[in-house]
Amino acid sequence: MRRGPPPVLVEFAPPEDARRDSEAPRTTTMAERLAAPCTSGPSFTDCDVREMTELK
Repeated sequence: MRRGPPPVLVEFAPPEDARRDSEAPRTTTMAERLAAPCTSGPSFTDCDVREMTELK
């Protein structure tokens, strides 16, 4: 059994779109609301794509 928080995989459109979204005030507001109950900050890991599956 895995312990700790579950991993979250996020897919972004092109980097320019992701950058524009991350700079939007609504993104900052949502991130602050999600972080409020947390006891530590987020952690990020860059991963190589090993398999890609289209979800329908």
